[in-house]
Amino acid sequence: MFQVLFELVGERGKLAVVEDPETGHVFAVIPYEKKASPAVVRELREQTLDPWRYVDGVGLVLDITAWKNEALLSLEDMKNKVEKYRGFIDQVFQIFENVALKEAEEKKRKKKKRKAKRKKKARKRSKKPSKKKTRKRGR
Repeated sequence: MFQVLFELVGERGKLAVVEDPETGHVFAVIPYEKKASPAVVRELREQTLDPWRYVDGVGLVLDITAWKNEALLSLEDMKNKVEKYRGFIDQVFQIFENVALKEAEEKKRKKKKRKAKRKKKARKRSKKPSKKKTRKRGR
């Protein structure tokens, strides 16, 4: 279905430029099998200033159809434009690792907070004096 036009290879991963012959759309794809969090995609967008998005099962995708259609770029011209991402490929995988570590630390912190909160509530409950109900006896 998709036709790979060319690939840029970094130390940790690769970036493939693929074309959908049916629709004529061209995409830059950084394959990533795991689930990418929105924080990773946001970080990627901020660093490249390009509208990357995550597609489940594919990886990170950048639609570069506009480059091809507006400027009528040849394959070689597209290669030169996408070349700026060659050094960035390794940074992307570094971002994946960093964000995963941050998220793990954050989860751990939240879990500790919840545990402390529960413990505090339990202590509070045990300190409350129990109210005994007394009956009024009528004469």
